[in-house]
Amino acid sequence: ITIVLLALYVVTRSRVPGAQLLWMAGLVAGFALLFVLLKLLQRIGILTRIMDELSHTSTQIKIRGGLALLIVFVVLSQMIGVEAILGAFIAGLLLSLLMQKDKEVTSLKFDAIGFGFFIPIFFVMVGARLDLPALFASTSAVLLLPLLLLLAYAVKIAPSMLFKTAGFSFRQSLAGGILLSSRLALIVAASEIARSLGLIDDRVNSAIVLTAIFTSVVSPVVYARIREKSRRKKPRVIIAGAGRVGREVFERVRLHTADVMLIERDPDQLQKLRSEPRVVTGDCTDMETLGKIAISSN
Repeated sequence: ITIVLLALYVVTRSRVPGAQLLWMAGLVAGFALLFVLLKLLQRIGILTRIMDELSHTSTQIKIRGGLALLIVFVVLSQMIGVEAILGAFIAGLLLSLLMQKDKEVTSLKFDAIGFGFFIPIFFVMVGARLDLPALFASTSAVLLLPLLLLLAYAVKIAPSMLFKTAGFSFRQSLAGGILLSSRLALIVAASEIARSLGLIDDRVNSAIVLTAIFTSVVSPVVYARIREKSRRKKPRVIIAGAGRVGREVFERVRLHTADVMLIERDPDQLQKLRSEPRVVTGDCTDMETLGKIAISSN
């Protein structure tokens, strides 16, 4: 909703908002037509099999197709005067609706490309344009910093008190609001758009970026300090299968908790993992195997 409203606001600031809105509607209609067309193509069995075979080879056809969609919709957005983030959002939405098989693996690949390449480039450019001397040379801009911080936390903490109606304590609700205040990418993107439209100057843009950085760094730390520890026993995470997805999930979950175990009946698959103490060789449907790791039959 935020992305769509941001795009609509940019359109209303254009010289011919009526025409821009029509172009924007055309972009959405193009998305719908392309979705229907690709859905029809997915029903062709031989084409689907070829796509599945090529998606795990050096061709990586699904990844290349996704990047092609991204470029097409971003370019179209720029051509009609709508912000590129709307085009990127539409491309991602289209991929999400179309990807059913191997969705997790494909998502992991896009995560690697996005967080490993595109997003760092964006933030490098944001950092390069950050004008700290101009910010601290202006008294009004410096005074804007604490106001922005106050607003950043207030707009998340105030509605988070509604969590109390769902059975959460005040401390848990407060911690949740503080954690929700940790947001960076969309705020920085919106600030960059406002700066490019001339709605704010470099000093205000720098204050907003610093606010986003502060909340992203401090909020998780504060959340970890004030949240209540759960009185329930931490649940054990069991991952069945040491295939490509299973190994990736095991590595990710292990970053957050040591209480995770991997079960695999094929010793060859287990050899692909580094020496791990929390790996069991066996069939996850076998009660004897489950008994070894103290899992109740209930």
